[in-house]
Amino acid sequence: MDFQQSVQSYMQQAQEERRSEVDTHPDLQALRAYHGNTLSSDEADRIQEHLATCSDCVQLFLGLVNFLEWDLDPHRLSVDDLTHSWESFLEKKREQEKVAAEELCPIVPG
Repeated sequence: MDFQQSVQSYMQQAQEERRSEVDTHPDLQALRAYHGNTLSSDEADRIQEHLATCSDCVQLFLGLVNFLEWDLDPHRLSVDDLTHSWESFLEKKREQEKVAAEELCPIVPG
């Protein structure tokens, strides 16, 4: 085994040992609390150590951070705003369709 293989083997073994020390994956609530800096220092250290060795949790955490930051976007419309805008659009569309229908088939008083 050459030097590079020895180093890779050592690093892999160290990473596996570290993973066994941090035995469970943090759940989404713990990751959100970690992001919000609301955990005790011991718990935050445990999650930080886990993130240092678990690429799956790093990807999950980064996705959560992106979602939380997007969710806080001040330019994002609320559900009520979207619903109101959609209903206004539909009402205008119905009025335009009614006018177009009357132009095609005018009602003649009889």
